[in-house]
Amino acid sequence: MRNTYSMVMALNSHFNHHRIEIKKILHKISFTLSLQMRSKLLLSSQQCIFRFNWMMCLGKK
Repeated sequence: MRNTYSMVMALNSHFNHHRIEIKKILHKISFTLSLQMRSKLLLSSQQCIFRFNWMMCLGKK
């Protein structure tokens, strides 16, 4: 029984350590994802503006 308890305690400390590590990097991941999302939004807005301008030029001909 004592070996089982020791094993459970060791596993708990192992998972708690990883939980702390995940909390440390979660902010960095979130920041990186928000930067990626901003760049994708910027790119798609630029593409929309380009298409709109292109359609306006075709309409003038």
